[in-house]
Amino acid sequence: MRDLELASRVPTKTKDENTPKLFNASLTLSKAFTLFTLIVHGKNLPIEKIRDENHRLILLYSAAPYCLSKETLDTVLGADRDEKNAYLTALAKNAQQVIRYVLYGLAGNYMNERVFTPRDVYPAEDVKLHLGLTGDNARKCFMEL
Repeated sequence: MRDLELASRVPTKTKDENTPKLFNASLTLSKAFTLFTLIVHGKNLPIEKIRDENHRLILLYSAAPYCLSKETLDTVLGADRDEKNAYLTALAKNAQQVIRYVLYGLAGNYMNERVFTPRDVYPAEDVKLHLGLTGDNARKCFMEL
């Protein structure tokens, strides 16, 4: 990715001015692409070089309104086919890292810190409510049920 001319013209970690927020969040191209990859493909990530080319373009079109101006999107789409494919493949592989490793780590940390708490440490109020730690069970931790 670092060697691509397209990556120097359209950095993935920036957001163009005057693009709308998505659910009150300003997303960079990388984050928007990752979010739409998770929504559309789940765990079946579009990282095959040739077979998933169209899928990556659909993800780019889905993410672009929230992070790229029309001119920037045209720059990406107007690039040499091989360079564009390499750029989008790199975005997909970055999404793979986040979805396969970072997301699971964050979810595991949340469960360990907020749900499977040790004795004498109690979960947050919203977690207690969803786990049924109310009434007679209010002073228990999840592992005591």
